[in-house]
Amino acid sequence: MNIGYSARNALDLMVRYDELVTYRVRAQVNHSTYNYETGMITQEPNGMANFPAFTDYLGILYDVYVWSKYPKTQDSTDSPPPRYVKIAKQLHINGEMESDEHLIYASEDIYRYQIWKGNAPWNAYFKSLKRIKRTKPTHDKFVETLKAHFYAGRKSVKNG
Repeated sequence: MNIGYSARNALDLMVRYDELVTYRVRAQVNHSTYNYETGMITQEPNGMANFPAFTDYLGILYDVYVWSKYPKTQDSTDSPPPRYVKIAKQLHINGEMESDEHLIYASEDIYRYQIWKGNAPWNAYFKSLKRIKRTKPTHDKFVETLKAHFYAGRKSVKNG
């Protein structure tokens, strides 16, 4: 509620999270290996069995994280438009699923640079990504991939 959700939406979110966390716990599996030579059982790190709603689970965690860190304000220019929220969320989830911290950084920077506010923040955002992808070819490819997310489903408009 302090993060920009109405009381009803916050409660609905909590209920959905509680449902998903139950499935996540059930999907969590312990692994152990038995060494026949020593007769010792070694506990391995937990793994994850089939959990079809994992991306939904990550999405809820992301929503709470991002709105805690960047609360919605009354000033609409400070709050990102829904399409930027959706893109940032998808990049972050993809980054988590693919263990790609670069996508996670790029997701976070959408909010930090407030790229919806115009050309200067937009250009600064893409320029800043050079710290993530340091060679020109890898930076250019990364920018191309990100721009594909931003422009997906948008119709081109002719000038004039």
